[in-house]
Amino acid sequence: MAGVPFIFGNATTSIPLSNLDANFNTGVTIGNTTVGLGNTVTTLGNVTLTNVNIVSGTVPTANSIVNGTSNVVIASSGGNITMATNNSEAMRLDSLQNVLIATTAYTGIDTGSQRLTIQGIAGGNGGTLGLISDSLGRNIVLTDSSKTQIATYSLSSTIANIGTNTSLPLAFNTAATERMRIDTSGNLLVGTTAQFNACKVGISADIGSFNIFSIRNSGGGTGTYVGFLNSSNSTVGSISYNGSLTLYNTTSDYRLKNVIGAVTNAGTRIDALEPIEYDLKTGGRINGFLAHKFAEVYPNSVTGEKDAVDAEGKPVYQAMQASSSEVMADLIAEIQSLRKRVAQLESK
Repeated sequence: MAGVPFIFGNATTSIPLSNLDANFNTGVTIGNTTVGLGNTVTTLGNVTLTNVNIVSGTVPTANSIVNGTSNVVIASSGGNITMATNNSEAMRLDSLQNVLIATTAYTGIDTGSQRLTIQGIAGGNGGTLGLISDSLGRNIVLTDSSKTQIATYSLSSTIANIGTNTSLPLAFNTAATERMRIDTSGNLLVGTTAQFNACKVGISADIGSFNIFSIRNSGGGTGTYVGFLNSSNSTVGSISYNGSLTLYNTTSDYRLKNVIGAVTNAGTRIDALEPIEYDLKTGGRINGFLAHKFAEVYPNSVTGEKDAVDAEGKPVYQAMQASSSEVMADLIAEIQSLRKRVAQLESK
């Protein structure tokens, strides 16, 4: 009597009739589990599957591997889904849908909140995360819930670019506190979150506890600490160190000047000055000048206009330098004149 055919994959064999029970069922061992051909088996142990083709299924809610609506789905009813290499867990997707790579625990300031946690290689020379740019040079793109691109990190052959793509500032934090930001107008602000005094670079700090701004000459040589340039990139002033003194310089090269002659009427201008003694409204008594009165004699030594205000009606204060070159020239000229007159009197 011909055997009853059955099919596993592409193999067709015959089972002797004596091996079948009354229900024409027979036991087949898969792994360590005996499966009856007429039964439904939901659990198999120690099974190695090669070139598996999952041909049907629905999106699961319990532990399973199925072909869902279009893709293979690996599901857990409540625990973690893990992957292992070299007999050690390499990656897991936990029940909160967070991905952990090379670690089973979260790290960071806000423990447990980050979607992706990667444990770096101890003592390794490589980084924790390696990114390869796409054709547009983008490595990281951050979006909001509406998929609007908010910030990017991109890399090209000429520049690494970190920035925001919306009307948001770029902030830099330490110890979970903002320390510095670049606002949407390109102003660099340190120790403050708002531009003040129309500054392009603003630093806000307590001057009583440390220097607000320091420049260190680490090489010990001489040269310029700070250079001031005009729109043509020509130096118009500088702060420099000559080995002994710090110098505050205004460009004064002879090649920039058409000499008219010696200073005249120095005494008249000096006599026109109105030195005063005054109390600062912030505290302290000082001898000095009023800027708008000083400007009547030496206009190039004063900046700003008298009683000026900004767009919000706040005062824009005048500033002056009483030791400017035009003042010093008059003082020197008058001292020289006085010396000559004294010498003439002494010679009589």
